Amino acid sequence: MYSIFKYVDIGLGEPPQVVYYQKPTPLTQKLTDKPIRVEVEDDKWFPNAQEMIGLHNESLSKFKNELVDIASEGNTKHTRAILTTLYSLLWKYTSTVSSASYKTNPDISLFDHSRMVAALSVCMMNAEDINQPVILLKGDISGIQKFIYSEIKETDGAAKRLRGRSFFVKLLADTLSNYIIRQYDLYDSNIVYNSGGGFEILIPANQTNREKLIQIEKYINLSLFQMFGSKLQVVMAWGEYPLYKMFKNFDEIQQDLTQKLSLKKKQKSLSILEKIFPETIEDKENKHSGVDFEAIGTAIPHTEYLIEVVSDNFEKIKNDDRAIDLGLFGQYWYLVDQNQDIELNLLKIKETNPTFVTLYTIKDTDIGKLAKYTKYLDIVPTALSFKFIANNAPIYKHIRELKYINQSQERKSFELVQFEDLAKINSENYPLLGILRMDVDNLGFIFKKGLSGEKYSISRLASLSRQMDMFFTHDVDIIARDYKIYITYSGGDDLFAVGSWTNIIDFALAIRKEFGEYTTNNVNVTLSGGVAITKSNYPIAKSAILSGIAEDNAKKEKISNKDADKYRKDKINLFETTLNWDELDNRIKFANDLYNALEMNKEASKGVSSSFVYRLLVNTRQTIGKDGALDMEKVYRLTARLHYLFARRAMSEIDIDQEKNEILKNIKSKLLQFFLKSEEKIRRRWYKTFPIVGNYVILKNRKIK
Repeated sequence: MYSIFKYVDIGLGEPPQVVYYQKPTPLTQKLTDKPIRVEVEDDKWFPNAQEMIGLHNESLSKFKNELVDIASEGNTKHTRAILTTLYSLLWKYTSTVSSASYKTNPDISLFDHSRMVAALSVCMMNAEDINQPVILLKGDISGIQKFIYSEIKETDGAAKRLRGRSFFVKLLADTLSNYIIRQYDLYDSNIVYNSGGGFEILIPANQTNREKLIQIEKYINLSLFQMFGSKLQVVMAWGEYPLYKMFKNFDEIQQDLTQKLSLKKKQKSLSILEKIFPETIEDKENKHSGVDFEAIGTAIPHTEYLIEVVSDNFEKIKNDDRAIDLGLFGQYWYLVDQNQDIELNLLKIKETNPTFVTLYTIKDTDIGKLAKYTKYLDIVPTALSFKFIANNAPIYKHIRELKYINQSQERKSFELVQFEDLAKINSENYPLLGILRMDVDNLGFIFKKGLSGEKYSISRLASLSRQMDMFFTHDVDIIARDYKIYITYSGGDDLFAVGSWTNIIDFALAIRKEFGEYTTNNVNVTLSGGVAITKSNYPIAKSAILSGIAEDNAKKEKISNKDADKYRKDKINLFETTLNWDELDNRIKFANDLYNALEMNKEASKGVSSSFVYRLLVNTRQTIGKDGALDMEKVYRLTARLHYLFARRAMSEIDIDQEKNEILKNIKSKLLQFFLKSEEKIRRRWYKTFPIVGNYVILKNRKIK
């Protein structure tokens, strides 16, 4: 199957003109296989038939075996539960299988095309007019980021509360989508996508359903207001469309819905205005759901399974810390530790008289191992599925760098690493936190126009959005483990992460590299990010605002003439400096080399030293105006001072030629070249971006007094 990302074009440059394809392999807990590049045009490439047949047969065999195991060990009495389980298996085994390999550009998966055809078939069966059978509902949960971090004032336990809130938001989004399809007796396939706080749902077009939509929107927002005041609200817009527009020129539908949703956002809470108007603003803001976010955050790292329970009878389980109440929407969620705990938990759940239960694995896609538990509830339909949730959180047991902590006295080995200790990882001498926010550039425009014309269909939207969400919910989580990063939130098209300041920079570079490979290095699909560096006791809400400002600056600042295009972003802001990703990679590598040179030269009275780096940093800062622009007149005036500074440090060309240590010689030569010998264009960028190098080296060299 060809990668759909290679066809995205929003006018920022030519998309890849060579083949990028994915092998038909099942989804696993491992990093998603990147599209394979073949240096040939689409219409001239022919895959290895024997290899493809072998891979398809292997996947088919695994699919059959897992299906047979589930059928033989599980409860097969309930059709709806069987359909949900089958849907999950098809997701696992056919999301990288082409739906039409005989086509010129087979870029839609069998899973995405099949689920859209199934959903539209349901709409046609229940529509008033078969020529215009579809209501497409578009929704957006507003206030997510603010909700996650705004109320976290204290630093003690902040990590757990952050994690609990972000996890809760993910479950809330799933709950709302499921609540809507339950109101219409629809299926999982009717949810086109549900990610990043946004969703689209296909609903049969008839008078009853139209009237019900207005009531559903009102009920959802009243319920959210009852739980959280005005902090979280859902904005919904919808339209009715003919069937043919679902498969050609679908961009016209997306533009129409986006405009409607944008208008509704300006009238947020209008549907419940008469209910909330009598209350004061203070009353609204002081409402609270009663959810213990810290308890949820504590439980998540040890959670193996998640149970979704449709039930109106939450009272019997409300005092259980592992139960998450969303009873206003007719369901709750239950977090399960170990395999052996499931039996006991299902017995508790049975007492709440559920009408439907879904058992999820959240650390792998092996749902067959849960099949036997579907018999425990007997008359209750019980389905199996898996869920990708980016929830990596370092725990003390797994962090070698924190062995100096007396864990027997201070921390239990299975506890979440607190921010004060997280800041010490690879930065013990001067601990600081790095707070990173990243998101996909121009995603709304990509969804509206990126696959415009006849190529744009609802199946392609479903495939594009699902694969984008997969990267942020699945791959980001796996990458975070290698860098000991705390994923506060990641899904849809954005992430919010916390780590030690050195690790967060490396993590940001790793995410950008992996995302580029995942999206075929298409210049029309890019990421931007912002990093704030703070002390570990700095309020996380303020840190989030600072990193958000940094991200905004990264998207706005123009570095070259190409950046005149408002959609061209693809940058990162760090140390109040915006630069391209390749520049950041280059500067951090040089900074590490410079730091190592400082360590070698500690005993010397001249040459490379921390005070020399500090003087360079101070001087370069003086050349940057209040507007962030480089003042070349100041650069030229500084040149004489720099010649003196280099000569005083025995770093003239003659001195460097006499340097016997090759590492020191190389560093000195580069510094001299960048500051004094390079052509103006190169020198401009060096002066502008040296704060990255200077600040990195100074902070890494600094020690707590």
